[in-house]
Amino acid sequence: MTEQDRGVISILGYMKVEGRTPSGGDYIEAFPKDDEGNPVRIENATNVVIHECRGNGEILLSKCISMDMKKCANQ
Repeated sequence: MTEQDRGVISILGYMKVEGRTPSGGDYIEAFPKDDEGNPVRIENATNVVIHECRGNGEILLSKCISMDMKKCANQ
């Protein structure tokens, strides 16, 4: 099964995963970034901004995941 079969879209600086989220959303959008805030592929990211969304695009929850949470404050 490929990522596309599982409802995963991944391009430079963006990843979307279809399916129920912990906050009751319908999908997750992830924006992987490097230390300078530039968009990168997920495997090169030092932090990731994540949005849990409803099917209509409404953002239910936004969070930043990083090894250094101080960097998330600037995203």
